[in-house]
Amino acid sequence: MRYLRRAPRFLLFSFIACFCLGISVVSFAQSSVEADKPATSPDNKEADWDRLIYIPFKNIKDVFNKSDATIFMPYLEYLELWARSAGPGTDQELNFPAKAVVTSSSYQAEIQENVARIQCDLTIQVLGDPWVEVPLQFGEAAIGKVSSPKSKVFLRGTGKGSYTLLLSEKGEHQIQIELLTRVKNSPEGRSFEFVCPTVGITTLELLIPEADQSVKITPQLVRLPTSSPADATRVKSTLGATGQISALWYPRESSKPEMDLLASVENSTLVSIRDGLVYTQATLKYDVLRGDMQSARIAVPLNDRILDLTSSNTKIKSWKVEKNADRQVVLIEFLNKLQSGASLQIHTEKEIPEEPFSILGLADSRTDGIHALDVIRESGQIAIIPGESMTFTVTETSGVTRSESAGVPESIQRPDAVYYRFFNPSARLQIKVQPLEARIFVSQLSECSFGEDEIRLGSQLTYDIQRAGIFSFQLKVPEQLEIDSVNVAGLKEYNFDKQSRMLTIALQQKYQGQLKVQIRAHRDLEKIDQESTVNVPLLEPVNVERETGQVAIFAPEAME
Repeated sequence: MRYLRRAPRFLLFSFIACFCLGISVVSFAQSSVEADKPATSPDNKEADWDRLIYIPFKNIKDVFNKSDATIFMPYLEYLELWARSAGPGTDQELNFPAKAVVTSSSYQAEIQENVARIQCDLTIQVLGDPWVEVPLQFGEAAIGKVSSPKSKVFLRGTGKGSYTLLLSEKGEHQIQIELLTRVKNSPEGRSFEFVCPTVGITTLELLIPEADQSVKITPQLVRLPTSSPADATRVKSTLGATGQISALWYPRESSKPEMDLLASVENSTLVSIRDGLVYTQATLKYDVLRGDMQSARIAVPLNDRILDLTSSNTKIKSWKVEKNADRQVVLIEFLNKLQSGASLQIHTEKEIPEEPFSILGLADSRTDGIHALDVIRESGQIAIIPGESMTFTVTETSGVTRSESAGVPESIQRPDAVYYRFFNPSARLQIKVQPLEARIFVSQLSECSFGEDEIRLGSQLTYDIQRAGIFSFQLKVPEQLEIDSVNVAGLKEYNFDKQSRMLTIALQQKYQGQLKVQIRAHRDLEKIDQESTVNVPLLEPVNVERETGQVAIFAPEAME
């Protein structure tokens, strides 16, 4: 405004300057024209004046191309341009870009059979002079009533689904509009939608006269907390700025008929024998053929200790174990109902029985393996892995066949494993576990020297230890033979029991492969021995599978 008060003085000064400059330019132009052209009569002076063109500055294009150039215009034109740029509304010399603004909108919808009755509350701020028009859009929704508690308001139709509100006063107005729209039925549920004015703050409260309904409102930024009556469903949401609102609802529980669960299981079991225990890892892959799976039951042998239960593709809410007379039953509850199935993995352990025991089989009276309950079909594969120091033998089979590793699931593939396949949980597989015993082959080279008063023995034994390592080995020592020395790689100690005549050689660590042993011994000869037959004293390896060797005897020429 200060600039407007100073503008007349500035324009007046500019006008005087232009007038003075214009007089000199006109005088100069007129004198030059009159000198070059012939004299004209007084009647033609006015016509010649209209044909004159004045160029105030020869570089006028360069001036207008500069951003800091100055332009002169009449004051009235300046005021008109200023008014256009300020906007259409004015209030005590303050200009506004709009005459009225809808600041918030609230919708309360209630479903009455096939009609949605919507109470629309609009808050409108009028900024311009009355009467002010506010355009509204409601699409196919019918308007039943328009009212305002404190101001006069009129509604005018301007087209299909479009209206204009006429407001008579400045300030804030509360407008109530009653809308009616049709409720549609579809396989997804019941729904309605309507067009609405785009307002910065928009909320919707919906009351459905049916309990336990799932409601989907579009668009929905935030679902606000609210309570519902016992026989109805109420939701409240903040929608944000939107030009259309839609609501869809359907019963919370599915309307499809309840069907019994029908599922099959692929069982992949891994049995590991090590550290004096039998470890079992069973992966049960459920395939739901019909219905929804909310829980599952798994049968476990009674003597097994359950270590853990996990799932790779679903969330487990809880699981617990119930012990019966002949089995353990693991009860599993899932977090959600499953329609495609689940993969469960259970780990157990037990001590190795001395007698043969079953690792597969499910019957009414007993459970020998880990199997699924309440399924129509179960098949799978089982892998057996003996430990480094253990071995097993299959003592009984029924309903199982040997299989190769090509078709075995990766979860149970192991080197040196033995695989079996079964097609019914009633199949039976019994094994006997025993420590892995070494196979020992011995080659002995003995030199026996007869002297006048003693017999000297030098033995070199080569042990070939196969399949399993050993920590110690024994040799039977003949009567009256005394051990002088024992030399072997990795020797820890050796003991000779005179009563049992057993020589025990202990090693520092478990050994497998070829092992060379050198033993020196002697036997005293008495006079009676020199006149009788004497047995050659040879060492005898104990607990070996086969022994071979050579014996060399040395005696003086005087002795036969």
